[in-house]
Amino acid sequence: MFQGREYLSEFQIYDFRHRMYHPDLGRFLQMDPIGFDAGDMNLFRYCGDDPLDRSDPTGLDAEENSNSDPGHRYSYYLQQQLKPDALNGWGIAHMTGRTSAAPYQCAAAAAILAGTWRSDGLHRAPEATSWLRGADVTKSTPRIGALVARGWDKDGHYQNKSNFDKSYTGNHAGIFAGFVNKDHKQMRLIDQWVVSQNPKTHEAVYMPIGMHVEPTQGYSRVDSSTPYQDRAIQVVLRPPDPSDSLPQSKK
Repeated sequence: MFQGREYLSEFQIYDFRHRMYHPDLGRFLQMDPIGFDAGDMNLFRYCGDDPLDRSDPTGLDAEENSNSDPGHRYSYYLQQQLKPDALNGWGIAHMTGRTSAAPYQCAAAAAILAGTWRSDGLHRAPEATSWLRGADVTKSTPRIGALVARGWDKDGHYQNKSNFDKSYTGNHAGIFAGFVNKDHKQMRLIDQWVVSQNPKTHEAVYMPIGMHVEPTQGYSRVDSSTPYQDRAIQVVLRPPDPSDSLPQSKK
């Protein structure tokens, strides 16, 4: 399906986390959890009957498509079983499958938090090199848990060490956790700033997660033309312990 949600073949429906979608019926099987606040009198309809210009990756609310790439397919959200407040002070540990800790900064942590679990393990959101700038974070951002970032280049791509340009003003990524005040000028962000690595293998072993306040301006939702990564990784979320040599490096 163009939304990239998991297909439950035994039931022939798609799992949208908060609702199930039946492709033959062309609608959700459950009423909209946010009721008439979605702005649609039909509580079963998909995207207000406008799937070309809008998407609903969570089953909670329709969103306008990317403001930089009309061909985008996917956006990403915090794993359903995770709660933002509970993550503060914990960290991501025991990552495998890479030989360098360099990529495991804020974008990698956010991609893990916004990943999806399958039978073989956790599949991360795509690499930051494939990120596209989605809708800006504003007061109409529909829900807590969206993967967001700042530091986009003029073409709407996320800037990293391989594609900095003169317009670069500093990049960062994390999970949107709501606004601080009603003026929506500041938001809470679940993010990661430091990384501990094995000095022999250079494998990232622990990334602490925190709740920080960031200016809203400049942040946009992360979109990508690719779904979750094909290869699963083995990670756990846990509090720090004395074996974690932190901090080692800072973004």
